Amino acid sequence: MIASALIAVALIAAPLGSAHAQEDQGSLAYLRGLEAYSFGDLSKAHEELRIAAELGHGDAQSLIGLAYVQGEGVQQDYTEARKWFQLAANQGNALAQLSMARLYYSGHGVPQSYEEAARWSQSAALKGHGDAQAFLGMLYSNGQGVPQNYTEALRWTRLAADQGYVGAQLGLGIWFNNGWGGISKDEAEAARWFRLAADQGNGLAQRQLGIQYSLGRGVPESYVLAYKWFNLAAASGDAEAIGLRDSLRKLLTPDQIAEAQKLSAEWKPLSER
Repeated sequence: MIASALIAVALIAAPLGSAHAQEDQGSLAYLRGLEAYSFGDLSKAHEELRIAAELGHGDAQSLIGLAYVQGEGVQQDYTEARKWFQLAANQGNALAQLSMARLYYSGHGVPQSYEEAARWSQSAALKGHGDAQAFLGMLYSNGQGVPQNYTEALRWTRLAADQGYVGAQLGLGIWFNNGWGGISKDEAEAARWFRLAADQGNGLAQRQLGIQYSLGRGVPESYVLAYKWFNLAAASGDAEAIGLRDSLRKLLTPDQIAEAQKLSAEWKPLSER
């Protein structure tokens, strides 16, 4: 296992009596926790990650916080989650800072505050965290905790999308498709962003890309490709895509349907190509 190899290397590299002994022990416990999680042993993973967290390991503190948010291996407890996120966030951990932003946004474990949500998400976004950039873009778009500013919203959302964050890619597709936020409507640019999100397996983007192909918006009109994307979105349980696919079926020949189904069967998400 990769984690086992990393542990072995760490043990060899860490001299006895090192001034960084506590930090080393925290890193080793963190790696053991990740290995236990990979084997599905949530109890052992939580035990090891908690050891690492108590030794000040920021990534472990973030993961312990997430475990309490999700109730994974422990009883769900937003107050306990906030405690661990705060410790990691104060060390500059971007994931923890974003997690603090989400707690303040929803008011789970803390008093609800869009201003605090914006403050913490900006800290993480400035470190290049894509999810935080997308979150901050949403806040600027909605004027929550920051003055509404579509230029800033677009800037942060694009930064996240360029890193491959699927929600941001879908969001940009919607923006360009509708000409929101003062930007010029650009159906070709919308289709490009929808495709990037669809290629990652996002059902909403797949459905929207199917619509683009069925109407020839930003892409050449193709009922076969529209059917393919509707079919893929339908496979993820998208009820609207199922209806669109079944309606489109009436306009296709049996050969075209067979071709579209073949394309659907051959499709793989970007991560598997």
